[in-house]
Amino acid sequence: MEKLAWKNLSIRRALLLFFSIGIIVPLLFFTFLYTSQLNKYLVTIESDAAQIIVSNNADQLRSIIERISYTAAYICNEKSIISNISKNIINPKANSSFTARDSIARTMRDFSNSTLYSLNPFIAVITKNGRVISLNNNGMLLEIPKEFTNNYFKQNRVLWKNSLDSNNTYDFSSTWPIYNNQKQIIGLLIISIPAKELWEELSNHPLLKYQQEIYSNNTLISSNQQNIDKSKESYSVLSKSIPNWNIKLVVSIPTYVFKTRPFAQIMLFLFYYLFLVLLLIFIIIKLSSYLSSPIKLVTERLSKITHGDYSQFVLPPKFKETNELNDNLNAVAIYINNLISSVSEEARRKEKMHYDALMAQFNPHFLYNSLNSIKWIASLGGNNLAADMLSKLGSILHYYFGKEGDTILLSEELDFLEKYVDMLGIRYGNLFEYIVDIPQDLQLLNIPRFCLQPIIENSIMHGILSVTGGRVKIIANKHLDCLQIIVSDNGIGMEQEKANLLLSGETSKKHFDGIGINNVNLRIQLLYGAPFGLKIISSLSKGVTVIVKLPVLEIKTDEKSLDS
Repeated sequence: MEKLAWKNLSIRRALLLFFSIGIIVPLLFFTFLYTSQLNKYLVTIESDAAQIIVSNNADQLRSIIERISYTAAYICNEKSIISNISKNIINPKANSSFTARDSIARTMRDFSNSTLYSLNPFIAVITKNGRVISLNNNGMLLEIPKEFTNNYFKQNRVLWKNSLDSNNTYDFSSTWPIYNNQKQIIGLLIISIPAKELWEELSNHPLLKYQQEIYSNNTLISSNQQNIDKSKESYSVLSKSIPNWNIKLVVSIPTYVFKTRPFAQIMLFLFYYLFLVLLLIFIIIKLSSYLSSPIKLVTERLSKITHGDYSQFVLPPKFKETNELNDNLNAVAIYINNLISSVSEEARRKEKMHYDALMAQFNPHFLYNSLNSIKWIASLGGNNLAADMLSKLGSILHYYFGKEGDTILLSEELDFLEKYVDMLGIRYGNLFEYIVDIPQDLQLLNIPRFCLQPIIENSIMHGILSVTGGRVKIIANKHLDCLQIIVSDNGIGMEQEKANLLLSGETSKKHFDGIGINNVNLRIQLLYGAPFGLKIISSLSKGVTVIVKLPVLEIKTDEKSLDS
């Protein structure tokens, strides 16, 4: 039922079905996998991009810190500033102290303009007695900052906090110690960058428009004041430390930010993909309709040919290929109609002619040797011996010409061989030994007629007559559901290359070498196929072994055949 259902599919349905199964379904599956992986990949890219931007901001922040540090180092080590601070500590109400304060403010202003101008910094100096000296105003503190006495600066070179302001204004502030020649703190330098100028100086990438904070030793010291309600939404925290300053930039970004942009890209991809699929389906439908009509007519034409209708058919012109196909079908119909009645008979005739030609090769070869033997015996003048030879020859000719069919019992073939070997023994004075060792059950199997005589003849004539104590032996066995008849001799042998040429029929025919061997091999393969035939194993001075491989044929039980 399943095969029938597939067979009855139209071209349109087949194209749609194959397109759906082979393209759309796999594409949907792989698109799902691809988009999920793409989403993870894009989210990772967005996260990596944000981390890079955070790193860039941290680098910019480090540059600002270094500019602040450079400014602080100059001011804190300027001898005139140290001297003027000392004057304000000794006698803050003296006129010289007023002049000293103006000098300090002017020096701070001039140097900060060259290093921190774009950041609009607030710079002030607090003396040890609480005097505040800045660019804008001067005054006295009610309370001396504890940094003068708490030994903070013995372990830290800077305090990232404004000593004058206990509230967090989110300005980026730092306090630096000013030492006199006795390494005593005589003043504190305050450098504060307003939050607005600081965050404008740093990168304002869209990914960083959310909460950015600057920490020193895990204490918040500045922020862009963009708060995230971390109790209601998930977020990612990206951070970058600034070495040597104990400063860390921390950026908090809502998680959905990393998903929004990738989601938009994936949806755009899916939109184009869906459009492509719909376009392909439309094209397949139109194409299948256009293709199916002429192909359907060609299919009907083929169906008529298979039912014996070889009449000519004219296909409406549509495609070059289908028109050529129809013309070829008409030509094939004519050709089949002319050949169908004669092909089988011609094949049988060719096979019979080939087989008869192979069998006919035995006549001159076999009769030539037999008659030469009789002629040689007759020349000796021994009439009884000649009569015996003629009697054996008559039996052999009866076996050759009196039997019908392609096969014969192995026992009958062995009986024929015994008479033939006796004739050769008489001729050559029984100079060799002939041995048959085949079980009786195997002798009842059928083999091709006349398939062992050429092998025995070659073993005697070209092998053992040239040696003393020559011997030819025939054995048989069953091997892997095959009958193997093995003919071996202890004659002069031959090279394996020449043995291979015997089977190919390429040996010299001057002395009829190999005609019978090649003939037997061809007949067996013609009757039973290429896996069967002869195999020759030989080497010089070590004899020849011929293996005849045959199928195990059914045992012949015809009484008349056994009697004959």
